[in-house]
This record gives sequence, C-alpha cells and structure tokens, in this order.
Amino acid sequence: MCIYSDAQYETPTSIRSKNFHMIDRSEIGPPDKTSIGGRPVRNSALASGAGLIAIRIANAFLGLATVAILARNLSPSEYGLYTMALTVSQFLSLPLCMGIPTLLTREISIAVQSQDNNVLFGLKVWSRRVIFWGSLVLGTLIIGSYAAVRAIEYPVLEQLSWPIILSMTALIPAIAIIKRTMGALSGFGRVAQGRLPDGLIRPMLFLLAASVGLIHFDFSVSALISTHLLAALIAVIFGAWLTRQDWPTERTPDFHFTQWQKSLFPLTVFAAAGAIKSYSDLLMIGAIVGTDQVAQYRVAIQIASAAMIANIIVNAILSPRFAALHLLDNSAEIQRLAVFGSRVAFVAAISFVLMILIIGSSGFSAVLGLEYATSYELTLWLAIGIAASAFFGSSVLILNMSGREIYSARYSYFTAIANIALNAILIPFFGALGAVIATVFTTVLMQALAWILVRRELGIRTDAFGVCLPK
Repeated sequence: MCIYSDAQYETPTSIRSKNFHMIDRSEIGPPDKTSIGGRPVRNSALASGAGLIAIRIANAFLGLATVAILARNLSPSEYGLYTMALTVSQFLSLPLCMGIPTLLTREISIAVQSQDNNVLFGLKVWSRRVIFWGSLVLGTLIIGSYAAVRAIEYPVLEQLSWPIILSMTALIPAIAIIKRTMGALSGFGRVAQGRLPDGLIRPMLFLLAASVGLIHFDFSVSALISTHLLAALIAVIFGAWLTRQDWPTERTPDFHFTQWQKSLFPLTVFAAAGAIKSYSDLLMIGAIVGTDQVAQYRVAIQIASAAMIANIIVNAILSPRFAALHLLDNSAEIQRLAVFGSRVAFVAAISFVLMILIIGSSGFSAVLGLEYATSYELTLWLAIGIAASAFFGSSVLILNMSGREIYSARYSYFTAIANIALNAILIPFFGALGAVIATVFTTVLMQALAWILVRRELGIRTDAFGVCLPK
C-alpha cells in the first residue's frame, strides 16, 4: 500500500479537477500506462487485489456464519422482524451514504493525479459537513415523526420501540462515515484497507456479540439492533485511524460546490435506486406475505452475495483507475482492464452457481435447519442472475467514473420503478420467489442498458466476450 506525504501533493494551483472535460491534459503530461498518480499500477493492483480477496472471503464466511447463528436461534418470524427493522434503518440512511463514496473515489483519484492538495482538503471538509448536517436533519425528522405517530397510537409502528428507533437513528451517521472512509481510501489507492471497517470489522464484531447474546442472554430484536450500532461505532473509530495519514494536513480548502453537488445528486440517485430495489423487496414481502418469507429471502440474499465477491473486488480495484485513465484519454487500457475484469467476475459467479447445485436443498437444511430449506431455490436463481449481470462487466462503473453518472442514475431510477412494479405483481402469486424474479430481471436489464451506452458513447466493450486490447 502506498502512503502519501504532503510533499507529493505540492503542485501549481492552476491544475484543478472542476470537470473531466475542462482539465488541460497537456499540463498533466502524456498517459503513463505504468503509473497513476505517481504509483505503480501493477504493484498497486496486485496488493489491492490480494487484500480485497482476503477481506471478501472473510466477509463471506462471516456472513454465512451470521446467517447460521441467527437462523438457528431465531424463528423465521423473529428473523423476519429483525430483518425488517434493520432494513428500515438502512433505508433511512440512503440519502447520506450512497453518492458520497463514489464521488470521493472519483474526485480524490483525479486530485491525486493532478497533485492538488487544496482540493483534497476541500473534499475532506465538504463531505464531513454534508454528513453532519444531513444526519442532524434526518435524525430530527425520524424521532419527531415516530413521537407523533406513537402519540396518536397508529398501529403500523406498534412492534417498534424507542430503543430500536434511537439505535436506528444513530446508525445513520455511523454508516455514512464508514462509507465515506471506504470511498476516500479507494481514491487514495488503498482500496483493500477501505473495505476493512465495513467488510471485516463491523460484521466480525456483530457476529461475536450476537452469538454470545443469542446463546447466553436470549437477545431481543432491540438488543440485536443495538449490537449493530456498537459494532458500527467501533468501525468508525477504526476507519478514522486508517485515514489519518492520507488526508492532507490543515490547508486552505478549495471547494468546487457546484460540480460536487451536481454530481452528488445523480450518484446518490443511482446508488439509492439499487438499494431501494433490495429494500423494497424485503418491505413488500413482509407487507404482502409475512415476515416468515422475509427471513427466507434474507437468507438467500446473504448466501447468494458470495457470488459477487469477484465482481466487487474487480470494481473496487478498477474504479479509481477508470477515473484516472479517462482523464488521460486512454480508452484502450480501460477496455483491456474492463474485459479482463468481466471475465474474472463471470467465471467466479458461474462457479458459485455450480457449487449451489451440488450442495442442493439437503445441504441447506443440514446447515440452516428444515425451516429454511426453501431458501435453496431462491439462492440458486439469485446466483444465476448475478452471473448474468457479471457477464456485462463494469459498464455502470465506467459511466460513473467518466462523468456520465446522470445516465446510470436514469437507468437505476427506471429499473427501481420496474422492480417495485414487478414485485407488486409477482409477490402475491409467488411470494419471495416473485421478488427474486423481479430482482434478477431488472438487475440484468440495468447492466445491459449501461453496456449499450458505454459502447456507443466511448467505443468500449466491457463484456466477457470483448477483446482485451494490447497495452
């Protein structure tokens, strides 16, 4: 991993990152295929890739262990209620934790390439202010709304309590800060370390505390949500320690408010639309067919997410490189990296599908219990959808990293609406399987639309059958 010193940021202030298309690339110099921002691409990629592989494998095992612990100690109804409460908390955090990480990754990568320390400090101050004031506004609205609803004794929130609401509210800034840390470290080239707080520290602490609590103290849903909060706060502290050496020291901040705000909205819409698809599935299943099937769907999602390990690693490594290579007009290198990444992710996802087929429903019953045997079919179809999505490669990521986030935002908005509509039609007839069908269809559609646009606008193929152009 590369550690940046203040000396590396010293540069003429005429080089700015106000817009991809406004930068004078002649001031930066010709494309250097061996380095980005002064650091070796190949060595950085290898280091980031090895670290991300280790983190994602550990995260997958932690996720599976958490599923097994919760499934063994909670009935489907209790597990479903816990999932619903956590889903609501994550849904409420969307305005703050969605667009900022991607924006920071892109803008920090460009600022490092341009060696503009004042812009970096401006990004640090601006992102911190957005999270602080946003959390204050959201927290006030949530607590005030809950108090008003409880005052009139509206039955829809009768299963929630003040401890749950307060923990859910406190989770909002904690999650946002963790995501901010991830985006910042990715921009600085420390991709793997950026995933440590959310990918390893938080789930590991939650698993340990929840295991002890459920087995020895019979934890309630309220206690489990509070455990999530405690794990998130420790992850925030750990993330602050990680970033202490990357952000520049006190300087005159250079704020590009107009550009950042203009990019933040579509990036937030894009990321939030994808999250809304997942959260709306759970909320609609619970509202239409009950919390038992929420638990089945949640288990399937957590297991199937292991099929995305390679895709997540590839995108995390490539996101800052795509931004810097686009800045240097190096489309050939972008296609080479994108095609190679799509092949890795596609083969890995197909391998996971075959593994699920080998395990079968009997394997699910043996590990999770007979009550969760139906999660096998849901997991299989979700994994097939992930493989189909991985085939199209990093097309959405390239849109975001090349300043075309408005298109990915539009596609996300469209597919999110389509997903909700399909859920409303399919869930009453097929239950959780209907939500799976809707998710798979709209996710693959999103990737296909982005693939078409990237090929038309940039002349780049990102799919697994594309050609890896020579360096």
